[in-house]
Amino acid sequence: MKLFSRLRKDVTDKNARDTTAQAQSHPSEDSSNSNRSSSESSNEASQKNPQTDSSTKKINKSEADSAPQVSNSDKSNNQIVSVHDKRVKIEKDMNSLSHEYAQLRGKLKLNLFSERDDYQSKLNSLTKQLHDLQDNEKAVQEQLENNRNENDGKETERLAGIRADQKHQNELLYKYKEQQKTLAGSIEKNDKQLASKQTQLAKNQKEEADLSNEIKNETDLQKMLALMEKQKSQIDKIYKSRQKINDELADIQSELGNNKKDLNDVNVNINEISSSVALLKTKINQVEQNIQNNRA
Repeated sequence: MKLFSRLRKDVTDKNARDTTAQAQSHPSEDSSNSNRSSSESSNEASQKNPQTDSSTKKINKSEADSAPQVSNSDKSNNQIVSVHDKRVKIEKDMNSLSHEYAQLRGKLKLNLFSERDDYQSKLNSLTKQLHDLQDNEKAVQEQLENNRNENDGKETERLAGIRADQKHQNELLYKYKEQQKTLAGSIEKNDKQLASKQTQLAKNQKEEADLSNEIKNETDLQKMLALMEKQKSQIDKIYKSRQKINDELADIQSELGNNKKDLNDVNVNINEISSSVALLKTKINQVEQNIQNNRA
């Protein structure tokens, strides 16, 4: 507003100074210029239309006789009034611009307030959304933590079950290995007994062969019969001893066969349990790794 007032004052002062100077230095310049233009126009028109030149001159002369006489002072007043009107018009335009500026300034102020309210509303909305997102993130983190704890619980329970199974398998493995040692010892004992009985059987058979050869070598029949009667008790003893040895051999061989069969079954069980223990160990490592990953 101060800028418009200062500008309006400067323009008013300048117009007043220009008007005064023009009135003092060239009071009849506009009128002479106007008369010159009218004369030139009349001459040009007369040249273009010679027939109407005389009638035009008569009309102009009658109008000049009947028109009121205007002095030089009246012309100067008209010139001053015209500049004054321009100044007044400029002042009115400036007032109008000043009023329009005030209206625009008011509108701008209202627009700025509206824009500020709009931004504030958007800020409030974004702040609320941010708080909601933060709350959601907190809830998600809590849910993830709960899931981790739940998964840890499940994995820990699963790990405990696997370790219990591993312990049971190790106990079975120890039991079968003890059986393996016992059976191996029994088989070794059976082998020794079998060898001993086979030696006894061979001795028994040699005694029988020696008696038989003794009889076969005797050529005297009487002596042969006497020798046979004498060897009868020895032969009976040899046969009884052989029967016993054969029975013991059969028992030893049967026990040895059973022990070997049991040892073979035990070895199969040991292999299966060893594989199972190795698999359980791998599962334990996997579950422990899962628990570590959940806690990371």
